[in-house]
Amino acid sequence: SLFLSTAQAQWEYINSPQQNINDVLILPNDKIIAGTNSGVYFSTDNGNSWDTTSISNNTNLLRRDNLGNLYSSSGSLYKSIDSGQTWIQLTVESVTGIYINNLNHIIVLANSFGGLEVFKSTNLGNTWIRLEVIAVSSITTYGITEDSERSIYFSYSDYHYGFKRVEKKGVNGSFSIVLNGIVVPNVYNFEDNIYLATSGYGIYKSSDYGVTLNQINNGLNSYYVKQILFSPEVFICLTGDGVYKSLDRGNNWTRVDHTGLNSTINSIYYNDSGDLYACTQNGLYQFTGVLPVELLNFTSTHRRGIITLNWSTATELNNQGFEIQRKTENSDWVTI
Repeated sequence: SLFLSTAQAQWEYINSPQQNINDVLILPNDKIIAGTNSGVYFSTDNGNSWDTTSISNNTNLLRRDNLGNLYSSSGSLYKSIDSGQTWIQLTVESVTGIYINNLNHIIVLANSFGGLEVFKSTNLGNTWIRLEVIAVSSITTYGITEDSERSIYFSYSDYHYGFKRVEKKGVNGSFSIVLNGIVVPNVYNFEDNIYLATSGYGIYKSSDYGVTLNQINNGLNSYYVKQILFSPEVFICLTGDGVYKSLDRGNNWTRVDHTGLNSTINSIYYNDSGDLYACTQNGLYQFTGVLPVELLNFTSTHRRGIITLNWSTATELNNQGFEIQRKTENSDWVTI
């Protein structure tokens, strides 16, 4: 007899300041910063109690630079230099995308009354340079990123003219269309590969700065992708069918166990400690299980009194090892 057992992964609800959580940051001191429909809140006791901040506007995005400064998109762009205790309003408004590069330069995509605008600050938001403007009032803007050559990629839709695009703007002013005809809620750069999260077509990847694109959708049940998170160990994406993970750089995806998570997910967050969070319409959840081993196959053969076991896995994360057990007809399972 053979027996295979894996631990059940679960999500745990964290006491939340508001039901609708749009984004979250977990700081190195375990302080939680939450962006909600009613502004920015913080907790220093793992969510048991929450404090308000000076931001009471709908907050969609939270970001942190390498120096520890925080930024929030709350109608206008705000900045905090004291871990979210106090916030100052910056001069950029209607921000839908924020990217902070390794030099702590801030690049934002804004959807102003006049259309699309791209701004960049090289001094932590004190002053801004406008890099791009598309003056059409019917534009909806989404995400923005930058590659190592300092070219900027941004996504938008223009419903008046029917445009749905990802555009690339080079440092020399050159312009090209990376993807056309598809809504792209988010664009990313990880290790100089460009990733596009699309509505209806899954995930596109480019290893040549947007010249060619390849879909990496193997294992996804939904091609409506809202968000992708990256680390060297695991890729995580949010789709219309929930949260998926990949341990081979997006070549294969598997759905994370959603036990205990019974709400529409607005965004996901994964910190350097390997903690996964879901911001939902019913509050904040934390993934408390391990991202389990995924078994591809398990076979056994018997020849001349010798039993041979063969198995292979698709992915493994936080796996300490394997245990083989044996059971005879009238005995219990014994680890051998």
